[in-house]
Amino acid sequence: MKRISIEKLILEYPTRVLVLDGGQGTELENRGINIGGPVWSATPFTSDSFWEQSSHDREVVEEMYRDFMNAGANVLMTITYQANFKSISENTSIQTLSAYNGFLNRIVSFTRRIIGEESYLVGSIGPWAAHVSSEYTGNYGPHPEDIDYYNFFKPQLDSFNENKDIDLIGFETASQFS
Repeated sequence: MKRISIEKLILEYPTRVLVLDGGQGTELENRGINIGGPVWSATPFTSDSFWEQSSHDREVVEEMYRDFMNAGANVLMTITYQANFKSISENTSIQTLSAYNGFLNRIVSFTRRIIGEESYLVGSIGPWAAHVSSEYTGNYGPHPEDIDYYNFFKPQLDSFNENKDIDLIGFETASQFS
């Protein structure tokens, strides 16, 4: 079935099953890409060499998406879980919102080209806690109520909201504070 809007899908095809990909970071590691570091699975995209047609890492990422689709996934996520502006600007040469938006748009365009027009594309946004390596513990520090979540998520959320290739936005690994 050709990709239709999510709203139309829910209203007109309420029993249609969608299959989501998953475990991209782990899968990239399993395939030999080193994603250790503060921007985790977004690491390959920060290298100029990734964008060369013959890049090994690029071929691995493309193959990973094809394998997810061959396994039945028709909803695929951008590899941007840890690509929030704060992490990217603190750990790469990308320092401005304009450069950041260009970075995200490049990832989204790349992903859409790989998955095609029939599959749904989810703009992946990781939790604030991923920025401080505590997404699985829920330890947001002594005063999580003082964290400016709005401004933390705003750059990535705005970029995805403005990108016509994104069908959904997914906030991943939501933790609960104690």
